[in-house]
Amino acid sequence: MSDNKQKDPWSGRDNQSPPDLIELISKVFKKSNKTPENTGQEPHLNDSKSLGIIAVLVIIIVAVVWFVAGFFIVSPTDQAPILRFGRYTKTVGSGLHWIPRLVEKSFPVNTTTINKVNVSADMLTQDENIVTVEIAVQYRIDNPRNYLFNVVDPIGSLKQVTSSAMRQVIGDNSLDDILTTGRQKVRDDIEKVIKNTLAPYQTGIIITDVNLQPAKPPTAVTAAFDDAINAREDKQKYINKAQAYQNQVISMVKGQQSRIMQDASAYKTKVTQEAKGNVSRYLALLKPYEKAPEIMRNKLYYDTMTNVFKHTNNVINNTDGRSIVNISSNNSKTNKSDKKQSNNAVAAATTVPELQSDNTSTDSQSLSNNNAALGSPYDANARPSYNTAGGQS
Repeated sequence: MSDNKQKDPWSGRDNQSPPDLIELISKVFKKSNKTPENTGQEPHLNDSKSLGIIAVLVIIIVAVVWFVAGFFIVSPTDQAPILRFGRYTKTVGSGLHWIPRLVEKSFPVNTTTINKVNVSADMLTQDENIVTVEIAVQYRIDNPRNYLFNVVDPIGSLKQVTSSAMRQVIGDNSLDDILTTGRQKVRDDIEKVIKNTLAPYQTGIIITDVNLQPAKPPTAVTAAFDDAINAREDKQKYINKAQAYQNQVISMVKGQQSRIMQDASAYKTKVTQEAKGNVSRYLALLKPYEKAPEIMRNKLYYDTMTNVFKHTNNVINNTDGRSIVNISSNNSKTNKSDKKQSNNAVAAATTVPELQSDNTSTDSQSLSNNNAALGSPYDANARPSYNTAGGQS
């Protein structure tokens, strides 16, 4: 019966309590101390020696555990300020470090990750309109010591500073600027105020970016603001169309201007060349005229008359000094023979002996007679007279 009491009723095994660790260690040391020399000693002396050895072992184990626990690793993204009895001593970077536990303590802080806080509120603008503004501030921890020990709640302080900066800047701008054209300026002003406000507090936070979210007008006037925005877009569209038309017209005018300038330059060149040709012809006649002025004068006169008759409808035939031939250039039925006869008549009327400018042996008397005949082809009494009807009297 006594044997059954010693067994576990569920598993049938012996019901034994866990062994006492101190008792086992004592037994081990007692066995090691049983030698022929000390078998006769008293039991309490052996117990005191065993307890001393156990205490030393415990101290050694605790020392090893304390030493090993002093090692810690700081990740590449962190920095760890070290406090010794609650006082800051240094900040260590990434890698393996050791500190005496219970004397010093480390506080790893991530200094590379970009964090963000959002602040939204209804604010009053300069023109006394209410607008809902939301802003997202991105930051990172730049100084772990200041971040941990200078400010009780650095993130809360950042939110309060952001809200204050928003109200200050929004209150200095109109609703139209905040919603449309002045958004970039509002964003820059808010960022500047946040940085200037945080600097004296040394929170250990550095602002990397500030994003102004789309602002919303009051619900009661949303439709009116949408109309205003559409009108502004239409205005810009018409301005763009006007500029496009202006550029087109300017291009056409510049093309016409270039063409006129080219025509003018060509006309200038033509006139200049004609003038030079006329000068050359005049200079070519100058020397023969100096040698025989009267002959050259008559030649020039008849050449001129020939050119005049080429461009007139009335041709005078002075073979008998009376008949006049009228050749109309507008009569398309005029045959070639009539034109040939008319041309012959012109040639007969204007034919003069060939003059040689360099012939110095010409009879002066015959020349003077010819000149007299050419200068006055009709006598004063033999000239025909014409009535107003165009006939000969």
